[in-house]
Amino acid sequence: EDALKHERLVALAYTDPASDQAREQGLLSHVRSIAGYGNVQLFERRSDGTMLILLESIGKIVLETVVPSKKPYIIARGRKIDEPSTLDPSHVFLLNRMMKRFRSRIEEHMHDSKEREKFWEKMKTPEEKVNAYCAMMIEDPEQRQRLLEADGVGERLNLATRLLDSETTSH
Repeated sequence: EDALKHERLVALAYTDPASDQAREQGLLSHVRSIAGYGNVQLFERRSDGTMLILLESIGKIVLETVVPSKKPYIIARGRKIDEPSTLDPSHVFLLNRMMKRFRSRIEEHMHDSKEREKFWEKMKTPEEKVNAYCAMMIEDPEQRQRLLEADGVGERLNLATRLLDSETTSH
């Protein structure tokens, strides 16, 4: 709500269960240091009080220090991670294969064709396509963290494809 109201960036980081010692000392050792950040793109308040947000990705950061605050969420300073954002031409086939698989999944779950078209129109660059694919096709939090930590769109595409291929062959 604060990010929407004040047009602030939001970082999303995976967490591990905090140890009893970390909780007692007030440490944030359970928050992973690599996080994705961006602008809130979609916001829905659900009847159970939870919210659904989708971030328009700007990039990723290393979370460095916590800013003392009484807010019910963590405020941290971070350092932007620059990474390769262009896709090597040798990856075009792999990207097209991935997008075919992704389109099938989206068509199964998003029945309104106009909404589907709006969704596809938002993704213009290979990086946006690969990141959306990773966010929506890979469910395991550990694997998603590995994808977030991958160095660039090419490495992320290769890893996502391997993960999904191994998941498909194991079922």
